[in-house]
Amino acid sequence: MDKNSKESKALMIDYDAKQLAKDTALHLEPIIYEIVDSIEQKAKNKLLKPLTLAEAADFLCISRPSMSKLISQGEINFTSMNPDNPKSKKMFDREDLIAWRNSKKTKTISEIRKAARDGRKE
Repeated sequence: MDKNSKESKALMIDYDAKQLAKDTALHLEPIIYEIVDSIEQKAKNKLLKPLTLAEAADFLCISRPSMSKLISQGEINFTSMNPDNPKSKKMFDREDLIAWRNSKKTKTISEIRKAARDGRKE
């Protein structure tokens, strides 16, 4: 065993649990922030990625034929990969899908009753 190994072991033995935890946390903090930032960036990128027709239908919890019907009725916004071809691949933004879903949301009985109690007409 060399002298440095003995000194390192001696230092570790002299640490109490609180000091060891504090020093460990101090060294881990930047690493943890880097990992969290990476996870947040991946999540953000995933939310920005356009959805295919199948993914959009799954996102809205409706069938593909129902999704196609809504598209043909002009109810849901999309971006065509080839605007000259009506049968070309279509892509959908999550924000547009969420806005459409929210516009079609049916109020629950408790929401209607609460609005009536508050004197609002909804």
